[in-house]
Order: sequence, then C-alpha cells, then structure tokens
Amino acid sequence: KTGLDLMQDKGFCVIADKLNNMRFLSHFRSIHRGAYFAEMKTTTVRKLLPESWGFSVLSILLTVDLA
Repeated sequence: KTGLDLMQDKGFCVIADKLNNMRFLSHFRSIHRGAYFAEMKTTTVRKLLPESWGFSVLSILLTVDLA
C-alpha cells in the first residue's frame, strides 16, 4: 500500500434534508468527523451545570424564596 488512500475503511451515510440552511450544513459537519476522530479520546467528560440548561443560581434562589 502507498498510504495515500483514505484513512478509514468504514463510515455511514446521512441524508441531508434541506429544512433550513444551518441544519443542511450541520449534516456535512457530522459527516466530516470521521471514524478516526471518533476513536480518539482527547477530551474528558464535562459536567453539565445548571447554567448550561438556562438556569442561573440567582433565578433558582428567587424561586426558592418565592415558594
């Protein structure tokens, strides 16, 4: 082998539906991430804080005080 062929020998197919432009482009972003990058473990698991879901500590404290 020359080593000039594709780095991966497996993949998947995604039908790109044109619902809107951002969804259409996100299909190609997900396809671009190959199986080679899925096997790499370079990042750690992040803890989801309440701020990630749209809650802030102040709003939680205010709802506790009102109840």
